[in-house]
Amino acid sequence: MSKLLVVVGATGSQGRGVISWFQAHQPTWTIRGLTRNPSSPAARALARTNVEIVQADLNDLESLESAFKGANYIFAYTDFMGIVQSPQVMGRFQAGEIKAPIGEECFKIEVQQGKNIAHAAAAVPELERLIWSTLPHVKRLSGGKYTQVFHFDSKAVVFDYMTSRPELKEKASAVQMGMFVDNVVKMDLFKLRKVRILPCQLRAGRVLMAM
Repeated sequence: MSKLLVVVGATGSQGRGVISWFQAHQPTWTIRGLTRNPSSPAARALARTNVEIVQADLNDLESLESAFKGANYIFAYTDFMGIVQSPQVMGRFQAGEIKAPIGEECFKIEVQQGKNIAHAAAAVPELERLIWSTLPHVKRLSGGKYTQVFHFDSKAVVFDYMTSRPELKEKASAVQMGMFVDNVVKMDLFKLRKVRILPCQLRAGRVLMAM
C-alpha cells in the first residue's frame, strides 16, 4: 500500500539517509523531500530519483503546513550548526546585535523551528507517525550541572513539546542518532587531517592524528 513520507532537510545527511533507505525498502511509497533551495545541486539530484522536491523553511510555519499536506509519515530534524552560521545569528553577532554565548540565541531559534514542525504536523489528519531526531536533555539529566549544551537540550525540549500536544501525543516518536560515520571518514568534525605513518611508527604502536 502506498504511503506518503515527508522528509524535512532532505538534502542533509540524515534526510538523504532516510530517503535512501525507504527507496530501497519501500519502493511503492511516495517520498516528498523538503529543502530551502529546490534548485540546489543536491535537491536536483534527489529529484532525479523520483523524490518530490518541495520548498519549505523551518522558520516559516505556513510553508511547512503546505509541505506536510497529505503526509502519512514525517521524518524531521533541525540543524543547530546551520542556525549558528545563518545571517539570523552569525550576521547579527558580527554586527554586534547579539552577544556571546550565541548558543542561547540558537537554542531559541531551534526550539521555535521544532515547534513550527509540531504545529504543522498536528494539522495533518492523515498523519500516522512523526519521527523526531533528538538528543538527550543534558541540563535535566545532569541535575542542572551542565547548562550550555544548547544543541542537545533544544531538541529534547522540542520532543517534550511534541508529546505534550494531544494531537501528537500518540503519534510522535524520537530517534537518537550516533556519530555519523561520514564525519569520521571525512575527518572534518574535529578538524583532523591525514598524516603519513611510517612502518617503524606502526611497529612501535604509535598512531598520529593532528589537529
